Amino acid sequence: MTFGTLGRDMGGQARGQRARLTALARACAGAGVPCLSVLVVRADTRMPSLPERLHHDLGLTTVAAVMAAQRACFAYDWPDASDVFPDQVAPQLSTVAAD
Repeated sequence: MTFGTLGRDMGGQARGQRARLTALARACAGAGVPCLSVLVVRADTRMPSLPERLHHDLGLTTVAAVMAAQRACFAYDWPDASDVFPDQVAPQLSTVAAD
């Protein structure tokens, strides 16, 4: 998914998604699950564009590491999102379901 697609799907612009993706990356790290933020990529490079410090903190300092993280997302046996991130996701899912 590109930043542009994410922005449109979230009802906004491609720019300004970095804070959401950073929060998601940190939540994934805290929950011990693969970093979903690496699946959102720049259209021109097909690579994620998270803050450099966050890339370093998550060990995503090479193209190979990023690609391995992306593969890990697809290979992971994901439980229901509300089980992994109950405080962050469950309230948002109930709002979306009500719409």
